[in-house]
Amino acid sequence: VIIISASGSGSFSIFPNPASNVIQFSLDQKPKYPVSLRIFNTMGILMKNSTFTSTTGQQDISSLTPGNYTFELTELNSKKLLFTAKFIKI
Repeated sequence: VIIISASGSGSFSIFPNPASNVIQFSLDQKPKYPVSLRIFNTMGILMKNSTFTSTTGQQDISSLTPGNYTFELTELNSKKLLFTAKFIKI
């Protein structure tokens, strides 16, 4: 489990890490607006994009090639980056 704190209040975790088929996230506070989950490869190319309104969610990563990825949660209303973390796909 990786816990990341960013500007603002609250905390964020992603698990498992490393992951093979699914990556899950958990927020300690319900977002005020829907959030966009985006996964980027090491070259900055967007690989996955989903929208969530709850404090937990999961993303299927089985189609990603093994490697390092960046996981971002952005508030859709303001486009503000809430949290970011890195994970390894095995």
